[in-house]
Amino acid sequence: MDNATSHKKIDSLTSLTFEQHPCDGWGIISAFNSHYKLMFIQNRVVAYDVPMDNNTESTPFTIKDAIYTVANAWDRVSQQVIVNCWQKTRILFSTNDEIEETERAFEEEWVDNCVSMERLFN
Repeated sequence: MDNATSHKKIDSLTSLTFEQHPCDGWGIISAFNSHYKLMFIQNRVVAYDVPMDNNTESTPFTIKDAIYTVANAWDRVSQQVIVNCWQKTRILFSTNDEIEETERAFEEEWVDNCVSMERLFN
C-alpha cells in the first residue's frame, strides 16, 4: 500500500485507485490543495511587499504559519464538496427516496430475522 521500507513487501497488491481513496479522485484533496496554495501565495506576497515598503527583511514562512494555513484551507473546503465525494462512493445516500427504500429494506430484514428467531424458539 505504501513504499515505507519498514513494511513487509507484498507483491500481489497493486497501487490503489481513486475508488479506494474517494477523497483523492473526487475533489476534496484538490479543493484543499488549491485553497492552501492560494493562501500560501497570498502570505508570501504580503511577506515580500510589506518589507519592501518599510525597508526591512521579509518574514519567513514558519511551521506555525503552515499549520494555520492548513487549518484555514481545510475550513474553506465546502461541505458540498465533501458530500459530493461521499455520494459518489455510494456510502451516503443522494436522495430521501433512497434513504426510505434502504430503511424499508432494513426493517423487512429485521422483521424476517425476528420471525426466524421466534420459529427457532417455538
